[in-house]
Amino acid sequence: MSVAENLKMGCYTLPTAVHDAAIDRVTGSFPMLRQKWRTDAGNLSGGEQQILEMAMVLWSSRRCCCSTKPSLGLSPKMQGDVFTTVQRVAASGVTVLVVEQNVRRRPF
Repeated sequence: MSVAENLKMGCYTLPTAVHDAAIDRVTGSFPMLRQKWRTDAGNLSGGEQQILEMAMVLWSSRRCCCSTKPSLGLSPKMQGDVFTTVQRVAASGVTVLVVEQNVRRRPF
C-alpha cells in the first residue's frame, strides 16, 4: 500500500468530512509524507516507515501509542529523525510509550 493508503487506513473511523483537514495537519507536520505520497510504504527506508507509523497515530487522533524498538536497524541520522518525531508526537498531547534496546540513546 502507498503512504496515502496507509494513512487512510488509520483513519477509517473518522468522519469523511475531516479527512482533508487531517491530511493537511499530518503532512504539515511530516512533509516527507507529502513528497512520498504515492510511494509504496514498503519502499520507504526504515526510519521513514517509523515516521509513517507515528503520523498514522496523529492522523487517527489516537491518545496513546506504543513504539517498540524505533531505532532498530536505523542509521544514526535516521535514529535522530525518528526520536525527534517521537518527541513531536509526545508534545502534541499523545501519550507515547517507547520500548528501546539502545540504552545509550534517550529519546527525550
